Amino acid sequence: MGFIFLISLFVVIILCLALVVSVLLVNPYYGFQMHKGKRQGQRLISSGPYRFVRHPGYLSGVVLCLGLIMLSLFLSIVVRAIIFIYIFITLIEVFKMTAKEDELLHKDLEGYSQYAQRVRYRLFPWIW
Repeated sequence: MGFIFLISLFVVIILCLALVVSVLLVNPYYGFQMHKGKRQGQRLISSGPYRFVRHPGYLSGVVLCLGLIMLSLFLSIVVRAIIFIYIFITLIEVFKMTAKEDELLHKDLEGYSQYAQRVRYRLFPWIW
């Protein structure tokens, strides 16, 4: 694999990390697991990456999967198969969690329904 490919892989990893850091900076309620119901003092966040998608933390996980796919091209077929199975399961869970969390936030977080009308995309800008 060439130099351009390695630079592309580096860019994908940097994008993933930048997205996670920007989410953590603007959303003190962000966690790496879903919570049922509103946490005490929680308010709607609509700045930073939340201006473009409603679940940027999950988007960073999808970007990380892209980086893993790129990295797997350097590995053996067995390791590559394990990575692809892991990514497939992860992406299914991300889509399920995004839909469930969106449903909970519509119900529990004040102003979320109006925010969802302004920011139409759950996970991928201009797609879904």
